[in-house]
Amino acid sequence: MTVHNDTVDLYCFMDLTTQVEALSSFIEMTIKEELTSELEFLRHYDRTRLLLRDIVDLPDRKMDLFMNLCVQFKGRISAAKRLSQFQMLTDAEIEAMEKAVQIGFEMDGAESPDDLE
Repeated sequence: MTVHNDTVDLYCFMDLTTQVEALSSFIEMTIKEELTSELEFLRHYDRTRLLLRDIVDLPDRKMDLFMNLCVQFKGRISAAKRLSQFQMLTDAEIEAMEKAVQIGFEMDGAESPDDLE
């Protein structure tokens, strides 16, 4: 852009105050809400993995699948998934694992890790 009069100062430095304020509020919201909920999920996830390892020894991939399915369906594994993915586990192991997920993720009806005994 070529400016032919003394108004060059109006074009050299744009006022981005509004954009910076919006960006600042987005960052603040991310830190307060998104990051907090993600850290909470990771805390539950780590706690649940420890509880599950005390019950049964599964490969990490299977353990993750079990936790994700169980969390998705409010603390239970469907009969179809039991047959297709976890047929190597007994009913007692699956019940104990479901209870561990409910406790680890603090779902309704879950009490404490002592309930696993």
